[in-house]
Amino acid sequence: MWTKKPRLDELQELAKHSLCAFLGIEYCSVDEGSLSAKMAITQRTQQPFGDLHGGASAALAESVSSMAAYFCVDQERYRPVGLHLEIHHLQGAQTGVVFATASPIRLGKSIQVWQVDITQENIKIAFSTVTIKVLKKGRRGSPAVKVPNREQKRL
Repeated sequence: MWTKKPRLDELQELAKHSLCAFLGIEYCSVDEGSLSAKMAITQRTQQPFGDLHGGASAALAESVSSMAAYFCVDQERYRPVGLHLEIHHLQGAQTGVVFATASPIRLGKSIQVWQVDITQENIKIAFSTVTIKVLKKGRRGSPAVKVPNREQKRL
């Protein structure tokens, strides 16, 4: 499945100046059909009541799936961007480390869909489906819809 099989040191280098570094996300395993990362539950990843924050879980899911998607395309010509993320939280977690494993559901030329399972001590605490759009490099995505300026209308 990999266009270029990722190395753990390469993954960490790519992520070092991003949200991944801030949240403490570390890539820990590359298999033939999946990529895994881990994230410690700390004050940075908890909500005010001490549980793992759902947004941190979502960031973990999108990070691991986007990174996996990047290594499934020609990196000289294409770049993946998140299009849609859906996450289901099944159980809370307050301490320790959570693991996210991204596995492809569909690896199309323009759309990829990934399943991400988030576990702690072999118990699934969340799962996510992440849809990735594969863009040609240099393209920002769909052109923005122009909304008329109300002040201009009055003139």
